[in-house]
Amino acid sequence: MTRVTAGCIALTALFITFVAQLSAQPASGAADRHAELRRQADTAYRQRDFARTVELTSNVLTENPQDAVALYLRGSARVEMGITQNNSNFIREGIEDARKAISADGAKRPDFYLPYLYGMSHLTAMEGDRSHAEMAVKVATDIANRDDILNKAKSNLLYQKALAYSKLEDYPQAVEALRETLRLDANHLAGHLALADVLARKGDIKDADAAFTKAVELFPENALVFNNRGMFYQTQSRNADAIADFSKAIELDGNQLQSYLNRGFTRLNTGDHAGAEADFNRAIELSPDNAPAYALRATAELLQHKTNEALHDYLKVIELRPSYPPARADIAFAYFFAGHYETAGQAFEQALILAPESKYLVPWRYAAMSLAGQQAAANQAYAEIANKAPEMRDWFDTLTLFFMEKIDERELLTSIDSKDAALRDAQLCEAYYFVGLKLQQQGQGDPSRYFRRALQAQAKQLSAYRAAQLALESMPQ
Repeated sequence: MTRVTAGCIALTALFITFVAQLSAQPASGAADRHAELRRQADTAYRQRDFARTVELTSNVLTENPQDAVALYLRGSARVEMGITQNNSNFIREGIEDARKAISADGAKRPDFYLPYLYGMSHLTAMEGDRSHAEMAVKVATDIANRDDILNKAKSNLLYQKALAYSKLEDYPQAVEALRETLRLDANHLAGHLALADVLARKGDIKDADAAFTKAVELFPENALVFNNRGMFYQTQSRNADAIADFSKAIELDGNQLQSYLNRGFTRLNTGDHAGAEADFNRAIELSPDNAPAYALRATAELLQHKTNEALHDYLKVIELRPSYPPARADIAFAYFFAGHYETAGQAFEQALILAPESKYLVPWRYAAMSLAGQQAAANQAYAEIANKAPEMRDWFDTLTLFFMEKIDERELLTSIDSKDAALRDAQLCEAYYFVGLKLQQQGQGDPSRYFRRALQAQAKQLSAYRAAQLALESMPQ
């Protein structure tokens, strides 16, 4: 599920002030040209065109490598690019630009620390190395405690400190830093949204709800606050409230890509597949190279039995992200749901080659090969599972063994985890679907009874849930 995050929102406002100060100074020639490029870069950054921001600021830095503002803004854009593209190298380049900006400025302006802090926090989230966010906490604390720091700048530093604590999953400390942020600046938009989000992660649902509502009251014309509250409602299964908030965000900003994706996803989960498809259509109009939008639209199409359209969209995802394992898995499932079992088996194999750790695909590949009449090849491919000692098996081994007919339905169901409710429901969904699928393959019993049981588990995020839906819809009523 896609969530719009506040990100470096504070950077934009700070940069506007700084550029205004520079533009008041007499300038001519190269200095005047650089000022104009910085203004254009600021506009591109506001529009989230980070590549353009990097291009414009790089033009300035080619002629003046010590331009602190250009370094600051390029660093901010590179960090944002790294986050959106899941590219730690971009983040590191942004951090290095921020360091250079701090040095070129003589460490006078606290604003220039913000992309550094933001990048360090996200390196921890991306790579799992806590030392980056821990350093961000230390630096933010040190700078915020300087005697020359004004409240506005201090609130932004404390906000970044809170984000670092959040990446460290130290939510009580994050809440404390955010409350201090808002004490210093009651209209700190990013602080309000982050506080609500951290409270939700901390499990304080009532307080999180109140914090989101406070943000909406303070910023009633801001699409971001409605989008993020909608995301919160969606996680609480308040789907009607979520859709209303996403719709309000779209009303306020008709180009709000993430709100279309979020509303479409929520509609998908509530069974409004046509409405979801319409939202994903609009998202693709706004961002023609957005792979998640194509993947989500394909799911909506599949659930409306538009198999060819879905396959076309999944192929587009692979074109956009050829080395992205989930894209291969998605198209494999699409072929499976369409009954193209041989092709599905091949696609599952490709996905497993790209991501061998994706063991959840193994029972699906085995089933696809078996249903395609490749039983001997399937048994040979997964002979190791058949020979495993019972105590060495995981859930996906057990599911595969059931389809191999090495264990029966009773053994499959007794293997389900009974301690974790969410895990139990997921395993029940998969177990009942695979039992129904096996009965369908054998031409025995009543598969529909098991497909209905799979749906009763309400594990809507699972491929087995969607498969059970499609199987029931294709059966005579």
